Amino acid sequence: MSDKVSIGKQLSAARTAKKLSLDDVHSKLKIHPGILEKLEKNDFESLSGGAVYAKGFLKRYAEYLGISSATVLSEFELMGVSQKPVEIVPAPKEPQSGQARTPKKTIPVKSLKEHLSPAMQWAARHRKTALKILIGALGIALVGGLLVVSGAAVGRWIKDGPARRERAAEMRAAAQKSRVPKTADTQKASPSTKKQAASAAADPAMPAVQTAKSTEGSPYINAPDLDNYPRIPPQDPLMLDVRATKDVWLRLSADGEILFESILRSGEHERWKADRSIEMKLGRPEGVELTLNGFALGQPGGGQAKEVRLTHQGMEQIR
Repeated sequence: MSDKVSIGKQLSAARTAKKLSLDDVHSKLKIHPGILEKLEKNDFESLSGGAVYAKGFLKRYAEYLGISSATVLSEFELMGVSQKPVEIVPAPKEPQSGQARTPKKTIPVKSLKEHLSPAMQWAARHRKTALKILIGALGIALVGGLLVVSGAAVGRWIKDGPARRERAAEMRAAAQKSRVPKTADTQKASPSTKKQAASAAADPAMPAVQTAKSTEGSPYINAPDLDNYPRIPPQDPLMLDVRATKDVWLRLSADGEILFESILRSGEHERWKADRSIEMKLGRPEGVELTLNGFALGQPGGGQAKEVRLTHQGMEQIR
């Protein structure tokens, strides 16, 4: 590669020679077109993460275009790219001896008072009284707010009364059905014999207690055993479809390599592939719909930002 040609021009020329557009490269590498454009303009310092992310993007882009990534990274190191330096604004210089200082304009206190409204003038003259009135008004507002909230809570409790009593009756009926009547034999039997008798009385052909599926003790919020995650053979890759229903900031990495870090606009759809794992960090988890290997996972959550990891075993929340 020629030392006289910049890295960005080499990338742009190689892409043009292959008759590829930025969108064509994006569809293959899943690197946002805006990032590709910055690489071709040598605008490395404006990238999020500075030199660290720029090297990763350059390596993948160069290898895809058939350019020696080692040579590109070597030239990049010589450029000494780093984060944008903090602009330091120098302090104003003191006037040299002999120079007259510019007098600062001052406004007399009396002139300020003349521009105040009558209410503000009264408050300035009666500071203690005005402070007491302000504290009293805040107290009244606080008490009123508490009354409104408590009143709404009591109203909901009264409104839900019939439904609450109905649920309690259903629970009592279910407990009554599952109760095993005592007999003379079971009263004299040992505890283990009593358990066996209760199981036989309930259903001789079935165990007395059926264990329900639970996520307790498991790191996964979605898993095949919970019937909310696909069963994927270990030798098959993970194919993740992400469809944005809102504008969402997203950073996605596959097998430890960052593939996307930008805004995914509402209505956009992207697909990524990984052999072992996919990690996602989302600013608005409720703004995307996920589909893994044809299985609809839905939204990964809601509210504040969330980071999740998808593997063959399931989906877990990292933080």
